[in-house]
Amino acid sequence: MSAFGGPGVGWIWVIAIGVFGISSLGIFAACSEKDLFLKIFAGFMVVGMIIMLIFGTVVAVFRNTLKENYENASKEFVDPIMKNEDSRNMLSTVQEFWQCCGVVSADDWGTEIPSSCECRDTNGPFGKPECKSKPAVR
Repeated sequence: MSAFGGPGVGWIWVIAIGVFGISSLGIFAACSEKDLFLKIFAGFMVVGMIIMLIFGTVVAVFRNTLKENYENASKEFVDPIMKNEDSRNMLSTVQEFWQCCGVVSADDWGTEIPSSCECRDTNGPFGKPECKSKPAVR
């Protein structure tokens, strides 16, 4: 995991022992009903909650940034494919086989959505398709 920028094995052991220690403290505090140990355990829980809120906020912001960058980069990648007639025909064949529409989404086709984007799935209730036949053009 450290090769991908994650924590090393040593840090994973430290975190695992810390979680086990805090859990054991909570069990001991609940069984002994001593105020000091209950307050220490509650303090660890508050610190843990604050750390999780911080990490959750950072991950949510990073996710939105990554999604926005992906959509911008994919638009730059899709434009040359959609301008070439041969690659458009190949994409139409591929999406018919894989039952998908476009490289990133159906918006790649613009207003000229091909028939290979039609929905042929009849697994829905009463034989109705679960997918939309052609996306609405904006």
